[in-house]
Amino acid sequence: FEDVDLAFRLRLRGHRCLYVPDAVVHHVGSASAGRGSDFSVYHGHRNLVWAFWKNMPAPLLVRFLPHHLALNLISLGLFAARGYTAATMNEVAAACGVSKATLYHYVRDKHDLLSQIAFGHVSRLEQLVAGVAVLQLAPEARLRELITRFMRAYASAEHRHRVLTEDVKFLSERERDAVLAAQRRVVAAFAD
Repeated sequence: FEDVDLAFRLRLRGHRCLYVPDAVVHHVGSASAGRGSDFSVYHGHRNLVWAFWKNMPAPLLVRFLPHHLALNLISLGLFAARGYTAATMNEVAAACGVSKATLYHYVRDKHDLLSQIAFGHVSRLEQLVAGVAVLQLAPEARLRELITRFMRAYASAEHRHRVLTEDVKFLSERERDAVLAAQRRVVAAFAD
């Protein structure tokens, strides 16, 4: 998302971004990490959110972030209650109080919603691990702190955890592998 990040920041500073359909760019995507690798998929999703969060002007962030969060939470509730395959985009739109057309301004499709939910959840778990790691605690104290933080996080994450454990199978193989790799990194933090 470096190109999106750069274009976003340039537009915010008053520069123009042009679309040149005849332009040819020779770029080897994911050359160092490997195309479709767990690393690439995970960081691609993470950077999508980061580019939005980092660059969105505060008035627009205040305007659109609540809608985006509500959409994710409502979808999460529907997926957890009805199951990913049974929940429809019409139901998501109705539950959000918006038209289906408005819904598609925020997400590409139902799969995109599931992907955002899954990657958002494992990303939060990895942030919990990183937050404990920076404390540089002795092993037993680190384990206690990890358990405490995870218990707090899971107290309000029942739907997220259910969707992650039951519906991750509906992600593409590449996305599923990236989510599972993130989960393994979280579990490894408890073993270290």
